[in-house]
Parts: sequence; C-alpha cells; structure tokens
Amino acid sequence: MKKEYKDLVSDCVIEIINIEQFVNSQPFDSKNKFLQKYIVLKCSGTIETIFKHLIFDKLTTNTQKITSNYIENTVLRNSTNVNFDNICSLLEKISRNWSALFKKEFPKLEKESKGLDTLIQNRNKIAHGANITVPSILETKNSFYSACKILIWIDKVLTNQNS
Repeated sequence: MKKEYKDLVSDCVIEIINIEQFVNSQPFDSKNKFLQKYIVLKCSGTIETIFKHLIFDKLTTNTQKITSNYIENTVLRNSTNVNFDNICSLLEKISRNWSALFKKEFPKLEKESKGLDTLIQNRNKIAHGANITVPSILETKNSFYSACKILIWIDKVLTNQNS
C-alpha cells in the first residue's frame, strides 16, 4: 500500500487515540457525544478514500487521460458506501478475478467485514440524522481496524493481479 494511504490511516489512528484520551479523562463532558460521532465519520471517510484510491490507482496506471477522467468520475466521485457488499459488487464489475480472489478470503475476513459494515452503518445513521446510541470509541476503533485489514487484502488482490 502506498505511503500516502498508510499516512491517512496513521493520522486517523492518532485522532482516535487523542479523542479516546479526552473522553476517558472527561467522561461527563458534553462534547464527548460529538467527538464520538466525529470519529465515526473520520474513520469511515478514511476507509472510503483509501478504497477508492486503491481502485483508481490500479485502473489508471498507463491509461489515457480520457480514461483516467472517466474512472475518476465513476470511482472516486461516486458516493456509494464502502460496505462489504458494495466492495464485492465494484470488484465484480471491474474484474471477476479480483472479485473471486477477494471473496475467497471471506471466511477469514468475516469478522472484519462485520466491523466494516458496522462502521458504515453508524456513519450513515449519523450522517442522515438518525437518533442513535453513539458508538463507543472502542467500538469505532475496532471497526476501523477491521476495515483496515480488508483494505490490506484488497491492496494485495489488486497488486498481485494483472486483470
């Protein structure tokens, strides 16, 4: 995985730790609920950004500008949630081989896919104004780490395959 994507993960982890320390040190602070919601949005946004860029980078290597523009508009600017089913669907549309390799690991990634889906579901509820029980920092952190494991596998699938 590119250094810039690892840096995005590292930045997000630092924010999780900082917010977790604040929430733990001031458990009754009125800002905690907002910080907990913020970190859900930050984590899900980081996962979405990296996933879309992994796909974009692979598909635009050595392509013409017009092709890159099309892929940018259909992958990077697409507002599809990056849940497990949507990842499988996009990979299938691009390459059945990628999709098959990714799904082959599903039994090993089942826990991680649930974590990813939980992160995205919480993000959607927050973004759409649903009245939800705010997930704990620990739940969000675990979901984020699960989603990162899925990104690592996607990166392996994309890097080791030509089509």
